[in-house]
Amino acid sequence: MKLTFALIAAIAASAFAAVGGRCSNNWGGDCICLDSSVCRNRWGGTPYTGSPGNWPCPNDPDNIMACVVKPCPGQGSGTQCLWRNACRSPNGNPVCPGGNDFICCNHQW
Repeated sequence: MKLTFALIAAIAASAFAAVGGRCSNNWGGDCICLDSSVCRNRWGGTPYTGSPGNWPCPNDPDNIMACVVKPCPGQGSGTQCLWRNACRSPNGNPVCPGGNDFICCNHQW
């Protein structure tokens, strides 16, 4: 029974693995896949739906959209949440969604 439950949980988790992950296609280093209301209400971000052929989170449910968070929550203007490899000047404060790879960056607009 435990094996069956573990297998079902693993399959369910892998079906929507992109939630909290990097957006696909050409969405850039500032885009994370989140529930649209979580993006807006929890992180103060802006959700984007995309368009046919250019969906940011194509393997996720319809409520999961591209989320751009700028400025970083509580860090003031001149900051933005970016994927680590797109950030030149890390802020150091863990205030962005997505874990250790989606971080707050200092940069000029």
